[in-house]
Amino acid sequence: MNSFIEFSKLLVYILTFILILFCATISMSTLLLMTSMIRNNHRVFLCSETYEKVLIPGRSYVAIIKDNDLERIGWIWSLYIVMIAPIFLTLYRCLKYCLFKQYDRPKLLTFITVFISETITTIVMSLLVIMILPEIDANRGPMLAHSISLIPAIISCISRFYANTWEYHKTLKYVDIMAIVLQIVCIAGWTTIGYLEDIRNYWIFPIVLCFMSINCWDNYLIIKRTKFLNKFIAYFCDIKEDLNSNNSRYFTYLLISIWKIGLILITILVYFAINDYINETNVTKNLFTSFEMAFSKHPILTNRREITVTTEDPLYIESNPLNYLWLIAIQIVSSFICYYLAKFVCKIQIQIFSFTFPLTIATPLTIVLITVLCRLHLRYTDSCGLIHTFKLDYIFWHTTADLNDELTVLSYVESVVWFLSLLSQMWTTLHIWYPKSERMAKVENLFTRPEYSCCFVDQSLVLNRRIVSEFNSDLDIKKMSVEELVKSNEETIRIYMCATMWHESSDEMIQMLKSVFRMDVDQSARKQAMKWLNVKSADYYEIQTHILFDDAFETRNSCREVNSFVKQFIEVIGVAANHVHECQIPLKLPNVITTPYGGQLIWILPGHNKLYVHLKDKDLIRHKKRWSQVMYMYYLLGFYTKDMDEEKRDKMAANTFILALDGDINFRPKAVRLLVDLMIKHKNLGAACGRIHPIGSGPMVWYQKFEYAIGHWLQKASEHVFGCVLCSPGCFSLFRGKALMSPNVMHKYTTKASEAIQYVQYDQGEDRWLCTLLLQQGWRIEYCAASDSYTHAPEGFGEFYTQRRRWAPSTLFNIWDLLQESKNTVQVNDNISMLYIIYQFALMIGTVFSPGTIFLMIVGAMNTTLSLSSDLCLLISGGPILVFIFVCFLCKSDTQIQVSLVLSIAYALLMLAVMVSTVIEIIEEGLWQPSALFFISMCLSFLIAALIHPTEIMCFLPFLLYMLSIPSMYLLLTIYSMTNLHVVSWGTREVVSASDNDKPNNSKFISCMCCSNTDPNEDKEMLKEITEMKDHLNDMKTIIQTNDRFSSHTTINPLFNDNLNPLQRLSSSRLSDIDEDEVMTTDDLTLRHNRTFSGDISDISKDRNVFIKTIWTQDKCFEKFIQQELDAEEQEFWRQLIDLYLKPLEKNSVHEKKVEFELKELRMKIASAFGLLNSLFILLVLLLQMHKNVFEWKINIGNNVIRIDVIGFSLVIFFGIILVIQFMGMLLHRFNTFSLLLSVSEFNVFKRKNDGENAQQVVSENAVNIVKQLQKLNSNDINKDTKKTLKRPNRPETQRIVRKSDNKAEFVELEQAFLNRCLGLKDNFDNEDILPESRLSRRGKNLTVRGRDVRKSVYESVRKTITREYSAHC
Repeated sequence: MNSFIEFSKLLVYILTFILILFCATISMSTLLLMTSMIRNNHRVFLCSETYEKVLIPGRSYVAIIKDNDLERIGWIWSLYIVMIAPIFLTLYRCLKYCLFKQYDRPKLLTFITVFISETITTIVMSLLVIMILPEIDANRGPMLAHSISLIPAIISCISRFYANTWEYHKTLKYVDIMAIVLQIVCIAGWTTIGYLEDIRNYWIFPIVLCFMSINCWDNYLIIKRTKFLNKFIAYFCDIKEDLNSNNSRYFTYLLISIWKIGLILITILVYFAINDYINETNVTKNLFTSFEMAFSKHPILTNRREITVTTEDPLYIESNPLNYLWLIAIQIVSSFICYYLAKFVCKIQIQIFSFTFPLTIATPLTIVLITVLCRLHLRYTDSCGLIHTFKLDYIFWHTTADLNDELTVLSYVESVVWFLSLLSQMWTTLHIWYPKSERMAKVENLFTRPEYSCCFVDQSLVLNRRIVSEFNSDLDIKKMSVEELVKSNEETIRIYMCATMWHESSDEMIQMLKSVFRMDVDQSARKQAMKWLNVKSADYYEIQTHILFDDAFETRNSCREVNSFVKQFIEVIGVAANHVHECQIPLKLPNVITTPYGGQLIWILPGHNKLYVHLKDKDLIRHKKRWSQVMYMYYLLGFYTKDMDEEKRDKMAANTFILALDGDINFRPKAVRLLVDLMIKHKNLGAACGRIHPIGSGPMVWYQKFEYAIGHWLQKASEHVFGCVLCSPGCFSLFRGKALMSPNVMHKYTTKASEAIQYVQYDQGEDRWLCTLLLQQGWRIEYCAASDSYTHAPEGFGEFYTQRRRWAPSTLFNIWDLLQESKNTVQVNDNISMLYIIYQFALMIGTVFSPGTIFLMIVGAMNTTLSLSSDLCLLISGGPILVFIFVCFLCKSDTQIQVSLVLSIAYALLMLAVMVSTVIEIIEEGLWQPSALFFISMCLSFLIAALIHPTEIMCFLPFLLYMLSIPSMYLLLTIYSMTNLHVVSWGTREVVSASDNDKPNNSKFISCMCCSNTDPNEDKEMLKEITEMKDHLNDMKTIIQTNDRFSSHTTINPLFNDNLNPLQRLSSSRLSDIDEDEVMTTDDLTLRHNRTFSGDISDISKDRNVFIKTIWTQDKCFEKFIQQELDAEEQEFWRQLIDLYLKPLEKNSVHEKKVEFELKELRMKIASAFGLLNSLFILLVLLLQMHKNVFEWKINIGNNVIRIDVIGFSLVIFFGIILVIQFMGMLLHRFNTFSLLLSVSEFNVFKRKNDGENAQQVVSENAVNIVKQLQKLNSNDINKDTKKTLKRPNRPETQRIVRKSDNKAEFVELEQAFLNRCLGLKDNFDNEDILPESRLSRRGKNLTVRGRDVRKSVYESVRKTITREYSAHC
């Protein structure tokens, strides 16, 4: 894969360079060709062969274009179209942004300033095109392009001066001043040349050249406003800040674009009106009266080439109107491609080779091209060769040698002036040679203005390329020391990996734990690289892992102890560590802590990151996945930030991410880094998910592989491109802490289901509901196809059906919730438009009517294939479905699944008949039938999707299985899901608890606590103690109830004020019309129990903790673990959180019966609605089929008559539009993914080679890879003091940091292993077994730096750091 990406990047380098250079050259050349055609008395040599019927053979002729000629009128309008085409694209882009995203209106002074600058630029650009370029030689036109950067040069000089008032180097100051002087000299030089050569309108040269780039002022003003600035400069700084910070640039340019379209036309009309008045012509009037004739065939005057004036009868040739269209299209398309590719190469960070180089040499290449063509045009007496090659006919560039046999060589003065202007502009635009933008940056961060110009497109892109300076960045990594970077807590990326476990198998646990250990190794390597190798990296992050075991306790012998899955986890954690580290390593014994919700196990991983395992007792805290998520989100985002002020908490929350995981997930650190990159790039991104790959064996897994692939390739990709991803799956998703801490997200997520629909929406698909809450608060959710993860999929038919039984209703209700709140969501969320809401509504309609559609498809297939009557086909197809519906209502779930399995097999055979009938229909009636077109289009779209995902092409193999399973998955599964809507249990991974069914007795209880104790006397003593504890607890309960009766409610801990204060005050709601009081409850403000107990009660509480601890912590699996007490503050946090949100639900038979009744009522409503709608749909289609002669279209194609069924055609159009939308979304998303892969890959051919003395640079570029090699744990490192090849120096400062252990089986940290190897490098610089040269690069490339130099550089860096820390410590 890496080789493929590298090869692709090489091709992209070459192709983009060629295309940008070619398009920029063509854009300028065609523009100059069009301007030459509006020159008065323009003369072009003709080919006598082309006009042999009109022209006299043996003579050379020229075409003459005069002022009032229709040909000139046509070219004037063509230039107008070319000039406004980029403005229309800008107008479209700004309109789309303002319609679908939030924007702010600019201040009045801001708008006026931008309006004036853009107006001046538009006027002078129009004058350049219609006044200057037609009057000068075509090969001189591009030379003027380098003389338009006077104002940017002046502003850049001022900015550098004010930005570094005391550090501004004198040499740079002189160079800036010299660049300004050269621009002024060049402008004066061109004006003088125009005067000497008697060029018309030469006086306009300085005006046009000076103000052509005035609209680029904000790009070169790179200073922030301070009190030391001049008031005039401070004014423009405020204007720029308003444009950038208030998101008002698009609204500003929306209005200005409309104005510019009219302004260009006004400028053209005013110029020609003045020209008509002076020269007594009627060009202005003819622009409107002769418009239609100009763009149709009309005569063009010709003359003999050898003479200027002739007395012969004039000869006319006929024009070709297509010339206008061709040149307009070529100019617009080439300019657009150049602009689009320029954005692309800057995004993927190949700017220097594919942006700077081609745009720098585009102007010289255009000069050479036009000069060569003009020479060829003049060299031959007959111009047929060029005309036949380029199809130019009577069109050509203007040169002063039109009537001469030789072309005048460019004068020495012109060459000098052009060269000086080129040097001046290169200095002014020096920033394009040193790009500093982030990879895959937004267009707003790459270019200042959302537009480009058709006039000198290369210069407009170069001047518009945003200058990224240190004064505009909030956190400059390169200027921070390593210590500052590590200690900048608010800016540090924090990733909390939170996995929920229940009844996972050992293999599934190992897969998830291996992912945790990989992240530990990766984070440790980045930390050591920064700490010991002094490498500054923006990719540094901190991690902490939390695994929450649901229902981790069970009752055995009348006492609570951890279940077998917890014990299994303890056994397999070492297996996972050994697998990742490729050796047998001992892990540090964990701490065992008793908590108010059960207990904690805390491991210290080899990378010194912590792994918390939270053991939940469902008798103490609410269980199930959603409540586990509430538990860790409030803990990590509330308790950890309780002591921070609001500003600091806000910054930290923006860079804190929760990686939600399932207990069987498997992923690599790269997958997480890609999601983090998205989060860093888009500050409004609330969640991001990756590509989920199902793993397992069997036909059901094969089906899911294709289903998951199509779902990600088409549906998720289209959601990402056209709006937002609606569901970020909880098995592998990254959530931004700030998004979760928004009002009405976490608070509403803690809502306890009280209505029937809430049981389905809230608990059956908790991840989709959480995403719905984020979308309704304005946050975006994205999909990253390059972030891969692997999860175990259901392998049995029943397990699969049970899983989808939960997913389908939850998906339906959450999408319906989003549609109901669409008005508010569209107003709040920039990324969700009403068109996207309509698209989702269409998908829901397709989902609702999918059973009826599949049923009709089966009926039609039986009718076509088996030649049965329609009534019999209805009976055969509908009978089993009716039976299955009755089975779903009357029988148990197991029976339903068994029946659905039998029917699935039967309908798979019928589906095979559908496919055969479709093939027969294609053969008999051709490809023009709607069903045939849709079937072929669907197959091709799936095939193309697989081909453009080459690494996943094997997922396409189960395509036939997917097609055969369509009736089962879209008909039977829908029926099963809707008729079992009242079942709210998960139904998967269910394991019978090993509880003791007998009545508990004290002796069994004591035996459980004391395990191996069998002495009856000790049992009696223990029983006495337990009885006393129970009495104390009863007394405590009585006191609490008394306080509840006679005391007022107590205000909770400040941590929980205002919806858990750290979670609510962070950011204001984006829904301005929602009243906070409407979503707050009294439970958020008060506690049910008064916690002001007497001293006796406190003692009783302590005794109760001891009592709980002695029950489950005495298990044999914990006997070697370290017993630890929970911090009092954290203990109080858990108690309050449990009381507020996580208190176990009390069993209430009345409420349960009520909920059961409501759920069954909901089932009847939904199932009845589905059945009624699909029945009406089927009936409607059948009735129309009975009268298909009336509702039928007949299309005659040759001798064949094609009959098209209106209903079938409508269905094909409906689903076809959805398929096209998803296919286009997939292509766009795939291109973005490919761009991302190109941006993160490195191609060393175009990088500067490292010399043998720059080993430190090699270490810096490969620091993480080097640390990973040196910190590896193996048996030699653990069981021996040192390797045979390593000699450890016996230095005092070394002994303080690298601790030598006498115990061979002692836990070894990665940092310790790294330092051992690094310090052993002193006597092993020549040892090629350590950091071999072939592994120094991340891709195994051979480098010019010797391995010995790298090893020495690593050793010196570590030694210096150790010495510095030792000195600081002393």
